[in-house]
Amino acid sequence: WYGLEAHFRLHLCHPLATRSPRGRKSDFRDARRLVDRLWGGDLEDSFVPGAEQRSWRWLTRARVDLKDKVGVVRSQVEGLLEEGGIKLAAVVSDLFGVSGWAMLERIARGETNLPALIGEARGALRKKRADLEEALAGQLHPMYQLLLKQHLEQVKLLRQQISEIHQALDVAMKPYAGGRLLRHELTLSLDLPVPAAAGSALLTALGVLFSRDVYQRLHFLAPAATIGVVSVAAAIVLREGLDQAGIKAILTGVVLFVMNPVLTHATARAARVHQRGRWEEDGRP
Repeated sequence: WYGLEAHFRLHLCHPLATRSPRGRKSDFRDARRLVDRLWGGDLEDSFVPGAEQRSWRWLTRARVDLKDKVGVVRSQVEGLLEEGGIKLAAVVSDLFGVSGWAMLERIARGETNLPALIGEARGALRKKRADLEEALAGQLHPMYQLLLKQHLEQVKLLRQQISEIHQALDVAMKPYAGGRLLRHELTLSLDLPVPAAAGSALLTALGVLFSRDVYQRLHFLAPAATIGVVSVAAAIVLREGLDQAGIKAILTGVVLFVMNPVLTHATARAARVHQRGRWEEDGRP
């Protein structure tokens, strides 16, 4: 498929959604039926990433793998420190943070002076001097110091590779920065209709709760069937555009907006007839 990708468009569908009726199996009929469904818009394609998106996936998955390798090396470093009776991981929050990294580099060089090691502490870690003295009381064998030095160099290389992948992703995604801005503006545009719909529904509920008769309840129910419905339809159109979902939302909003006064009047008239036995006022037609 990679060789034909530049010349054809792939339609990948689930086999359960495209299977033919039982007893009517033939290649020619299946092909004609699938083509008819394709032209009729009845087939739902599965997502198949293009060449550009596949390159992004390779980069992001490689970055995840490199970060996992950093975690593996961190576990190995903790094991080396345990061999020398050094409990640094029990005191520092991040063994490869600023303070922990500086101490590890000194330990790898054979530093055994506790004040010099504790002097690499930064921030809130300086308040844990007693804990650091206890954690750094051990000493690594020269063989373990060599392994620790190699592990730190490996982490430096992994971090450099992760940084290079970050830069490559930034360059690859730069042409689509406008799309992210558009999605941000779209999110801001949805901040008006959605709260308007929720607010109208809340006010309607409060009005119905404190209403004294059916006519007041009908009066408070009107905003939810007009403002709320129109707001939700507007939000769907802004989100989906003028596709099938957007057109359905527009038609639904128009029908409810037009029918709401008619239904409200008919309900009020039925309630009046139920209470007084007739619609007309006494003494008036």
